[in-house]
Amino acid sequence: MVHNMLLKTTVLALAAASAQPADQPLVLTPLELLPRQMIVEIERDPITDAVSAFAVARAHNGHLSIGCDPDRYRGIRVSFRSRNWLAEEGIFARTRKMIYRFDDAAPVRGRWNIKDDTATLRPWSRVPGFVNQAVNSRRLIIRSKDIENRERDLVFTLEGSRPAVAKMLEVCQTAGLRQAVRYR
Repeated sequence: MVHNMLLKTTVLALAAASAQPADQPLVLTPLELLPRQMIVEIERDPITDAVSAFAVARAHNGHLSIGCDPDRYRGIRVSFRSRNWLAEEGIFARTRKMIYRFDDAAPVRGRWNIKDDTATLRPWSRVPGFVNQAVNSRRLIIRSKDIENRERDLVFTLEGSRPAVAKMLEVCQTAGLRQAVRYR
């Protein structure tokens, strides 16, 4: 239980901080989350020296990553991670069609491989088109379903995506060329 004196002191402090007169009712509005720019995460494996690089956009309920990890897969991968476990279409399917939309463009229904709370875009042929749209857009919305079949929208701000994706591609290309030379 909050003591009245503490509550009054807090209201007076908030009123002073917001430049409102103390005798008027203080109206507080929730702060809107500030959009975060897409960043680049680069890691070097301490044992194999393999380099992985990802351009990452964060949302309040997950993150989107576009990148390469030569030790785990070939080429560029697009995936997102949700705070909720994702539903699959069937018991053995391990996939789900989900709708995603860049800015005000038409929604696209694409197939994603599902593993727990992570989804990866499939087939690989869709990745270049997805990446090209991402670097030319301000926002991406992905509509998924959690394991209780409730719709969950993940909204990613793609500001700063062009330089982040360009840097990621540069690192991936350099890492791939170095490995090709090293293992001849």
